[in-house]
Amino acid sequence: MSRELREVVFVDGVRTAFGRAGPKGAFWKTRADDMAVKVVRELLRRNLAANGVGDAVHFFNTGLSTHTHRETTGDETLNFVDGVPFVIANLPTSVDLLKMDCEGCEYPMFKDERFLDHLAPAEIVMEYHQGETRLVEILKRRAYALEVVPCGKTFGYIYAKRAPA
Repeated sequence: MSRELREVVFVDGVRTAFGRAGPKGAFWKTRADDMAVKVVRELLRRNLAANGVGDAVHFFNTGLSTHTHRETTGDETLNFVDGVPFVIANLPTSVDLLKMDCEGCEYPMFKDERFLDHLAPAEIVMEYHQGETRLVEILKRRAYALEVVPCGKTFGYIYAKRAPA
């Protein structure tokens, strides 16, 4: 039986270490998501460096919130920071693209004018989780052209592009 060959493209490959499963295995007490974080970080590091944009992309393993705190879910501890001061202290001004997926924190971030004043993103790609109305109003006041893609009653995506000055 012959198969029609199609073009195959292998973009990059990184894998976790592997070992025997069970109590005698090398990774018995290691969480799978902890191993996955190492893989994702390596893919990011390698690809950003290979494309010469390592200094232009900022990746933080932290959650944005309205205040700094920790939350524990099961055996996982999540670190959250006060979002607006964190962004002002750690990110450059006037970014080309802002990608946001912060599970509801987009509302207080956008409500605080310092957030968009500091970043002044040319384009925004984001999820919304509690309806789009408030975010659309803020972005329209700031002269962004918008495309809203609902994916349910209160969830969806916003693509925004700042009008040229």
